[in-house]
Amino acid sequence: MENHILDDGYANPNQGGLSSLDKEYLLTAAKWSRFLGIVSFVATALLVVIAFFFTTLMGKVNPLMGAAMPISGGLGAFVTLFYLLIAAVYFFVSLYLYHFGTKTKAALLSNDTEMLTEGLKNLKSFFSLVGILTAILVSLYGIIFLFALIGLGVASTQRM
Repeated sequence: MENHILDDGYANPNQGGLSSLDKEYLLTAAKWSRFLGIVSFVATALLVVIAFFFTTLMGKVNPLMGAAMPISGGLGAFVTLFYLLIAAVYFFVSLYLYHFGTKTKAALLSNDTEMLTEGLKNLKSFFSLVGILTAILVSLYGIIFLFALIGLGVASTQRM
């Protein structure tokens, strides 16, 4: 397969090639993506550790707080599952970012257009997942805000 896209030198924009400056920018982005992916994997591992030790930690804190903060087994299991769900989502975000970095860097160093396509596919998946998560969070914030307004309305009518 021909590698015209990754040819060195200034590429003709009408032919769809990358200039050496384009490759430099992509290589820098790939290096940072790989670094951020690794840091995100570590953060994911910490989330998993926190998920499994949350109930134990809260059990140790609970006697210090008295009856003000009772932690039952059901709540501890819910929090553990919630943290594990967040860790699973964060793992895939990290994975897409890491794969973009490693595949793009390898593609640019070896002039492999198929590998570059794989790297950019992971970048697309990364942004798709982050976009979906952002839409979910914004919707959730909107629902919380709506319930807060309803609660304020109910509370203000009961004080009268």
